[in-house]
Amino acid sequence: MGRYIATIRSPSSAERAFDYMADLRNFEEWDPGVRSSTLVAGTSQGRRQRMT
Repeated sequence: MGRYIATIRSPSSAERAFDYMADLRNFEEWDPGVRSSTLVAGTSQGRRQRMT
């Protein structure tokens, strides 16, 4: 599993920023190596995501 560590300034609260980054559906918006992210199964812990 990848581990990302970065520090940036944001107008969002820490909780809102964490929720955004933790939601794999948002990866293609901020990670240039991800072209698409699709929920395969589940809705919370244990969900599966397909990323290309």
